[in-house]
Amino acid sequence: IGFIYHLYPYNIKRTTYFKNLYLGLSILNIGYPVIYNDEVVAYPFVITPSVSARFVFSKFSLQPFIGISIQKFKKIVFNTGLEAIYEKNIFLRGGYSVNSDYRKFSAGFGYKFNIKGDIESEVGYTLIETKYDSLTHYGGALIYLGSEDNTPPEGKIELSLNAISPNYDGKNDYLEIKLDVKDNRLLKGWEVDVMNKKDEIVKKYTSPNIDVLKGKLTFKKILTKLFERKKEAEVPEKIVWDGTTEKGEKAPEGEYKVIVRAWDENLNKMESKPVKFILDVTPPSVKIKSDTLIFSPNGDGKKDTIKFTLDIKADPDDEFKGVIKDDKGKVVREYIWKGDKKKEIVWDGKDQSGKDASEGLYHFYVTGTDKAGNSTLVSIKNITLTRKQFTVDITSSADSFSPNSDGVNDSVEFTVEVIPDTEGLEYWGIFIYDKEKKVVKKWEGKEWKGEKIVWKGEDNEGNKLPDGIYYYQVKARFIAGSTPESYLKQIQIDTAPPVLKYKISPEIFSPDGDEKDDTFNLTLNVNDKSDIKDWKVTIYQISTNKEVFKVFKGEGMPAKKILWNGLSEDGRLVQSRYKYIAEIEMEDVLGNKVKKEIGEINISKEPPDADFEFGPLPFSPDGDGINDILKIKLYSYDKRKIKSWKIEIYPYRFGKTKESLFYKFEGKELPDKPIKWDGRNDKGEMVESAMDYLMELTVEDVLGNKKKIVKKLPVDVLLEKTKYGWKIRISNIQFEYNKADLKGNAFRILDRVIELLERYPNYKVSIEGHTDSKGSDEYNLKLSLKRAESVYKYLVKNGIEPKRLFVHGWGESRPIAPNKNPDGSDNPEGRAKNRRVEFLLFKPGWKLPAYLQSNVQEQKQGK
Repeated sequence: IGFIYHLYPYNIKRTTYFKNLYLGLSILNIGYPVIYNDEVVAYPFVITPSVSARFVFSKFSLQPFIGISIQKFKKIVFNTGLEAIYEKNIFLRGGYSVNSDYRKFSAGFGYKFNIKGDIESEVGYTLIETKYDSLTHYGGALIYLGSEDNTPPEGKIELSLNAISPNYDGKNDYLEIKLDVKDNRLLKGWEVDVMNKKDEIVKKYTSPNIDVLKGKLTFKKILTKLFERKKEAEVPEKIVWDGTTEKGEKAPEGEYKVIVRAWDENLNKMESKPVKFILDVTPPSVKIKSDTLIFSPNGDGKKDTIKFTLDIKADPDDEFKGVIKDDKGKVVREYIWKGDKKKEIVWDGKDQSGKDASEGLYHFYVTGTDKAGNSTLVSIKNITLTRKQFTVDITSSADSFSPNSDGVNDSVEFTVEVIPDTEGLEYWGIFIYDKEKKVVKKWEGKEWKGEKIVWKGEDNEGNKLPDGIYYYQVKARFIAGSTPESYLKQIQIDTAPPVLKYKISPEIFSPDGDEKDDTFNLTLNVNDKSDIKDWKVTIYQISTNKEVFKVFKGEGMPAKKILWNGLSEDGRLVQSRYKYIAEIEMEDVLGNKVKKEIGEINISKEPPDADFEFGPLPFSPDGDGINDILKIKLYSYDKRKIKSWKIEIYPYRFGKTKESLFYKFEGKELPDKPIKWDGRNDKGEMVESAMDYLMELTVEDVLGNKKKIVKKLPVDVLLEKTKYGWKIRISNIQFEYNKADLKGNAFRILDRVIELLERYPNYKVSIEGHTDSKGSDEYNLKLSLKRAESVYKYLVKNGIEPKRLFVHGWGESRPIAPNKNPDGSDNPEGRAKNRRVEFLLFKPGWKLPAYLQSNVQEQKQGK
């Protein structure tokens, strides 16, 4: 009698060595000897303990067998055997025993089949040569208890984008791979492959090793596997790909696909259908020029139109928009098309409705965007529209310049145009004004010879003017008495370099594949009066010399966050024995430069092998039966014995301030069962709502090496899950009575809302005001909108990007509670709930509701 335990190494890549492992324990020779004609024809009654092991040597499709038995609890017998398998159900066996009193050689065969389709069974015959110089025949049957699992896991993937542009410009830089992988029993492993068009793996992600039998097989691992509780491979909600290869190099442009593979504990495997996407970092190419910068659509046949010539290189699906705006930013004419077929745009001076546009300054913009979000913006500014017979105009060679004597954009040139010609001109003057419209520089004359006027940023006394906005204008006087003058045009002096602020995290960078602190985050905040020309982030490795290790660079404004996986340009991983520092360089379009050293990037040292996990998340100990108890599991496969451990739990106020110790668990040996916590400390105090806590595990081994692992425990009560993203509903933001002015606790509450919004930086946010039923419908509608606008202003003032935000007022039209009781009396509590502000967080890619589309258009128009 005995049993067999079947272990799997779960290493699906290993096919030339051990594939399966069986361990057995049995008691042999239970019973009485069979005597026939005074001869023993069966073994004597000798209780014999026995242990055995069997595995598949897949290279030859053979299963060697090794066993040890103890006859009479004294004599050790070694048993060896070999089993050949044919067609998975026919077995041929042979064996030999060393030091046995009863048997030497054995041979036999077996057949495997199913009873009623699902009960696995086996029958066999064995012929044994004994030491009594006789042959013994054996027959037997084997029935496997339990059901057989032939069902593979289920898995699918969803991509956040169908085209990405990893050029660190803040638009579609990263691909989110959302995973949905599960098994009917126990999921053992998974892998995600990003592949190119040739089916070559560009980037691979794999599940953590949760099986102690991987790697070198040890007796300790076998015992651990026998008695440990089975674990399932954890599947992350999403994987973020930054567009780099396994070696850390930038993946080339082209078509890619993502595949997920998974397997369960019985090695049933699945492979998902590939999901394709495009990697494209090249924006559409657009060049524009005009035949004039002043035109007079008065029907006299002279300069009645202005023609813009387009030179476009783009794909047929790339989208383009051309807009003509007045000097206040209002769109007066719009053109929309796809591809590169459009060659010119002719404007006749009329607006979108066909009416004559007002005289004044206009600007022409063309934007082009491809599927990956790469965009191009080009413009022609300061176009003069006039219907007067005599007029003058002036243009500058640049809208801004940097007169700091560095040889780059130190001056501008002014060009004057007189219409119809200079005949009869007796005076001209070019004037530079400051923001108070005071003349700071001028050029005057009687005859205009077409010369260009060069300005180097000085005033009339030759002194350098300070940075800022200035205006320029040309005036003229003709003998006939006409005194035309051009419109005021803006020009900027900017000699200041970009202002650069940064933040790095985590404090300790550990790119070791354990999904903790694996990514280095560099958050940039750049301010400059002029546009950014280009930028570069260089990471140096310092050993015996200073070596360029990794470079990020791009044109235009950089992304607000740059992620680094720790790999060099040639695929080397950071090493803790070296020092790493980062340096940022940036230049604006005027040549003003800034260079700043970030400082040292701290690389994690070698710690003991230990970790912990907890769940379910988010933790919500509010008694509703959902996520009320937190289970904390500690585990370690370290060969060195753990000396002590402790878990310290700290409040983490607003994700910035670590407060005093809230609760602590500690012990000597790691507990076998999960630790259960109800969220209370020794004083009976409960964790705070909408607060993050830091879970700090500190493990010390017998040698004194320590490892600290810090993970964030979110306590969730305020966020409500919706199909479009999230909703935050707050009914206690205080306003002045019948006004939109914030007061009281509104600021504290909105500060917390800001913290929550910063968790989802890529989400659009609609701020929607609601009122109760007091007052007229029209009044409540206006009040709700004004209150939403007050909240908007506070969020923007405190760092939330305006382009993320939209506002809307619903008045009393969407109550969530009755404003009156059933008997018709006033319901103050219901009205208080209805006086609320809601924040709707729309996930990336979600189409905004129709009532917000006007907000979107106003943003595009610069309002």
